[in-house]
Parts: sequence; C-alpha cells; structure tokens
Amino acid sequence: MSWAIRIFVDVVLILGVWGLFGSQKILFPPRLKLELVPSDEGMAYENLTLTTADGIPISVWLMHPEHSRGLIVGCHGYGGSKADLFWVTRFICDAGYTLVLFDFRNHGESGGRRSTLGKDEMKDLEAVLAWARTDERTQAKPVGLYGFSMGGAIAIRQAVRGADIRAVVADNTYIHLGKTIKRHHKLMYPFLPAAGLADAAIWMTELRLGMRFRGLDPDLHIKTLKAPIYFIHSRGDRTILEEEVRGLFDKVPEPKKLWIAATQDHMGASAYREEYETSILGFLDEHMGEKG
Repeated sequence: MSWAIRIFVDVVLILGVWGLFGSQKILFPPRLKLELVPSDEGMAYENLTLTTADGIPISVWLMHPEHSRGLIVGCHGYGGSKADLFWVTRFICDAGYTLVLFDFRNHGESGGRRSTLGKDEMKDLEAVLAWARTDERTQAKPVGLYGFSMGGAIAIRQAVRGADIRAVVADNTYIHLGKTIKRHHKLMYPFLPAAGLADAAIWMTELRLGMRFRGLDPDLHIKTLKAPIYFIHSRGDRTILEEEVRGLFDKVPEPKKLWIAATQDHMGASAYREEYETSILGFLDEHMGEKG
C-alpha cells in the first residue's frame, strides 16, 4: 500500500508541476520584436494608443487611404503581432480600404502582463471598434473583420455580438481551443504523453483564468451569426483539423464561403498570394458595400 500511495503522490506532483509549467507557457507567450513599421514598406500610417475598458493600453496602426471604401480591422494570432499581420493584409489597404491593425494585450507593443487566449482580448477589439465608431475618418464606414487563428475566433465572437459587422474573414481559426492546445502539446513534446500532461496544463490555465476554455470556442453561438463569413484553412494544419473547420462551416447560415488551401502550414494559405488576395477582396467587395 505504501508503494501505491508513493506512486499516486508522485503522479499528482508531476501533473501539478507540469500543469503550472504549461500554464505559464500558455499565459505568458514571448513578445515578438517588431521588425518593421508600415512606413518601412512605403505605406503612410498613424500610430495610436487606445485604452481598454479594464485599463490596458493597446497599440494600433491606422492606414487610411484618401478615398476609403470601408474599414477592416485585423486581429493577429496567439503569440503574433500587428507587424506580422501587416505582411499578410497590406493588400487590403492597397485596394482602398482603411486598415487598422493592433496588438492584443501582452503582445507586441500593447500593455498587459498576460494573455488570456480570447477571454479579455475581446475587450481589446471592442476598444478598437469603439474608437472607430467615433473617429471622423472611420465612423461612417462599413466595418469588416479579418482574424488569424486566435484572432479569427475573437472576430467571430465579436461579429455574433455586433450587428454592425458587415463581413468576417477567418484564416486558420481554431474551433475547439482545448483540442488545439493538446495537439500543439503533442507536436512540441512528442516524447511526452499528451493525455494527462496537456490536460494538467489546460486545467491549471483554466483555474488561473477563472473560466473553461469551452466558453471561448467560436462554434457555441455561430448559428446566430448575421455577418457573411469567409473561412480560409490549410489542409495540412496539424493543430486545427480540416474536418473541424468544415463542421463549423456547416453550422453557419448563408452567406458564407470556404477555401481549403493545399498547404501544410498553419498560415500557409497566404503563400498562394494571388488567390488569397483576389478571393478576400472579392468577398469584401461583395459584402462591404452599402446595404440595399
């Protein structure tokens, strides 16, 4: 019996230590150093700082063409920044849309001491949209959202809440956060059992956030989405599976669009530059015009 107790205590200790280690990695991703600003690529921009409802300073880039056709707000992924999203989305501004990119809390140049995987990041997006509704350059413009990975899930949740969102582009968006983290854990630590250790990290993170990850999954309320949505996904993404994206797509009311790109990378669809840009602009042009 003593050996059984010792083994039990050791297992609990291992799970507890790994859970704490894993939750630290999840809640405090390293900040990416900004390698460029839009002016480095010849694009005029304005650097803004907004404040969220809970007092977090959010760093924003505003790129506003002279005759803007609408406003697109870009939401980067977990561990990313507005700078890496600029490479992917600048064509939207080149096509005549006002483009706003921002850093989520604890990312890039924004404040905040930890990531919450979408729980409090909703407040960051809400701060940007609240500013856009009052700024004279953007307040009369139709609004669309572009989101990558975590940013896509946040964009979907915001569009379900807000009737003023005209269109959503969701690139490689996770469907089930917990499952995505478990798959990522398996890829990062293939020599360790995902069952148990990944669960411990998830449980500890949920405990520290005071919520279950399930509440952050975009499929919970997507049946009530009123904005047109364009899903883009990489066929070989090993953390977010194609069948999950197709399942979410089937739940969404029309109008909707889906493109599964023949690539293995998590953000791989953007490598097909012509199709990526043409399809997104076609979608935005169709749905961002004046309502009839």
